[in-house]
Amino acid sequence: MAYGEATEISHFGAKGSLQHSISFIVQPQEALKAKKRVETEFEYKIKSGLVDPVKLEDNLAVVAIIGENMRYQPGIAARLFLVLGKNGINRIGIAQGSSELNVSVGINHTDESKALKALHEPFFVSDTKELLH
Repeated sequence: MAYGEATEISHFGAKGSLQHSISFIVQPQEALKAKKRVETEFEYKIKSGLVDPVKLEDNLAVVAIIGENMRYQPGIAARLFLVLGKNGINRIGIAQGSSELNVSVGINHTDESKALKALHEPFFVSDTKELLH
């Protein structure tokens, strides 16, 4: 399966470093379909031991920060991960679109409400000042 094909069925996809792993977060109702599709595509490599069996994780949620000016603001992703880390929320997957208008993070679904509340203040009620040249 081509990476482009895989991203069609995923909420977001991310390739690991040196392409050692590929992760997808899909809607729960699509999980088994996506798993079977990947297993079919990599059947020979899985049977040969060249690729590990497909692992399915459920109970995930996706939170994202989205904005037109993100690409021009240094430190946005750092602030996102700092807030999640300070609140004990582990990221399971990370994706950023090529347009740099969003950063999406896969987290455990039990942390979804906590993550949204924690991210609201630094991104929407922040007292961060912008220094002009």
